[in-house]
Amino acid sequence: MKQQPEPPKTDSENSTIRATHATAFSDEPFIFDVGSLVDTLRLVRDGRKARGKRYRLVTVLVLMLLAKLCGHDTPEAMADWAKVRAEGLAKMLNLSRRSMPHSTTLLRVLRNAISPEELEEAIRVFMTRQIRKLNSDQICIDGKQIRGTQDKEGEGNVYLLGAYAPGVGVMLMQMELGVGEGELSVAPRLLKSLELRGKVVTGDAGFAQRNLSVQIVEAGGEYVWKVKANQPRLLEDIELLFGPPLPTLPGSSTPKTDFQTAKDQSCANGRVDSRTLTTSSQLQVSSDWPNLKQVFRIETDSLNKKTGKRTPSISYGVTSLCAAEADPRRLLKIARGHWGIEGGSHQRRDTTFNEDGCDLQRGHAAHIMAILNNIAISLLVLAGFRNVAHGRRTISADPEKAFSLLVFAK
Repeated sequence: MKQQPEPPKTDSENSTIRATHATAFSDEPFIFDVGSLVDTLRLVRDGRKARGKRYRLVTVLVLMLLAKLCGHDTPEAMADWAKVRAEGLAKMLNLSRRSMPHSTTLLRVLRNAISPEELEEAIRVFMTRQIRKLNSDQICIDGKQIRGTQDKEGEGNVYLLGAYAPGVGVMLMQMELGVGEGELSVAPRLLKSLELRGKVVTGDAGFAQRNLSVQIVEAGGEYVWKVKANQPRLLEDIELLFGPPLPTLPGSSTPKTDFQTAKDQSCANGRVDSRTLTTSSQLQVSSDWPNLKQVFRIETDSLNKKTGKRTPSISYGVTSLCAAEADPRRLLKIARGHWGIEGGSHQRRDTTFNEDGCDLQRGHAAHIMAILNNIAISLLVLAGFRNVAHGRRTISADPEKAFSLLVFAK
């Protein structure tokens, strides 16, 4: 598997469009690929006043991303990293001065210089192009708190609702929940910002809502939801369908069913999980759930290899995908793929990037830092690193490798 991007070919070898942007970093021309991340970042508006501004916004953003890709996650650590590499970074970025921005400059940029909504939208456009090239068809929606941002009273955590493409490991978009808002009040806006045509949107049982189901299908997408007690009538109908059959009366025949099943097994973290997914299309006639085509049951048996203890569980779900579009095997893959947002994004951000340890409470700093974390993870995954921590260690020895991820278009 490719561990780092190859050097760009010349214009005679491919059709990559290059651009010279004379004011990207300094008064000297700077060359980057049209469609590259730098091309995206240079268009983000700078909210700082012109007086006293020594570093262009795109310069600061690129320096912070380079530091992140090389293993540094706080403004202080980023500034220290840049300072000891000032000569090489200035040459790489074609800067006229050899000094690097102080941590206070980075903090000001994080807090007040950027609209997080504008940066999220710019990154969404960039990342959507990447997943379109890779034909990724699933989008997971799920929320995440940044726990270190709470105040002394334990309130005020920054909470972000994200849309993630598990097939490629890319966070497409996040929206911050305002005061008094919940995930369900933000979800319609998040979905409206995404290209849903041809995509399958997945979410846990909290997102199994009629309005979201209608919105997704009307936008040309499909949904797969888990179903729990928050939709009692729907859950009761599914449980009854998959429940024990009624006793057959003498002279009658057993009712025909369209049940189909698929099985899989996985082994990780000292546990063996065996799953059986069973589907049925019978409720699409009797249920009033919007655009329902199939319902399903997932039976899971978890074996603790150390203790030998088995833990069974059953969950249910609904989808707008008909049986011809999604057989049990595909639905099982989609259901499992949804939790890629936990391991591929949330866990990486907390363990590898220490996002839960982020204590940036002023302005938009925590949200912007989370966006930078998402960008760094996505760039490393798109570069071929399955283990993001290993990718950071590999790149840290050569910042030019990190730089190539920002300036060369895929």
